[in-house]
Amino acid sequence: MFLREAIRARVASFLRPLTEEEPRFELELGLLRSRATARDLFLKPSSLNSLLDEPSALCFESIRIGEVVVYFSLWSSPLLKIEARGIRFDLKF
Repeated sequence: MFLREAIRARVASFLRPLTEEEPRFELELGLLRSRATARDLFLKPSSLNSLLDEPSALCFESIRIGEVVVYFSLWSSPLLKIEARGIRFDLKF
């Protein structure tokens, strides 16, 4: 399906600068509800360290997310629901 592949390419281009590896995810589009699932995301520590306001003694060394599921629906509440499982991060002081 052309629409699914176009959305998938757009999501992949959004995730690529934040991840160390090519993101592995599935996209299921539906008329009422849709779901995107990403597994084994290894985020770049530099992308999160840049979000810290001031240079501090605390910084991320590694970030891994086992699974992220995003549910979205235009016709029901809630519009967006995000579930994350297996979050692991190492901090350096």
